[in-house]
Amino acid sequence: MKTQPIIITAIIMIILIGGSLFFLITQQTSTYEIPDTAGNKEIITTPIETDSLDNTNEKPIEITPTTQEFRIEADDNAFYMNNEKISSMTVNKGNNIKILFEVRTKNVYFGGLDFRGSNGIKTKGVKPGESTTFEFIADKNILISSFWPSSSQLKDTLKVNVE
Repeated sequence: MKTQPIIITAIIMIILIGGSLFFLITQQTSTYEIPDTAGNKEIITTPIETDSLDNTNEKPIEITPTTQEFRIEADDNAFYMNNEKISSMTVNKGNNIKILFEVRTKNVYFGGLDFRGSNGIKTKGVKPGESTTFEFIADKNILISSFWPSSSQLKDTLKVNVE
């Protein structure tokens, strides 16, 4: 019968330790030492108000992507930016990209050009002197190619690098 008091004591100890741990975990407190005029220190423990730390009602910050706009001319031979022949361009990752393609009036097949991107965007035939807009979100590198609309003859390819 000597084991019965030991078991009861163990159960009481487990309850006390568990209750103490539960109390410590659930109670958030701050401790302050306040000296009195005699030099004795009084320790004051106060609960921390967690309502002010709760940010579940705050709205997340929304980051609006920047729109990068480009004006690119094209003919049967090449793509041009600022009257200079280009084969590639660089844009910022995550941005909205808006490219205005203007088909030149010289060195272009009378049917014009159409533009096709490796991201699946396609335009209809754009006659010489006319333009079309190509819009997409920059998430990966793409290729944009110009073709003769009637025969799908490839004329040039522009690489859009995303960084």
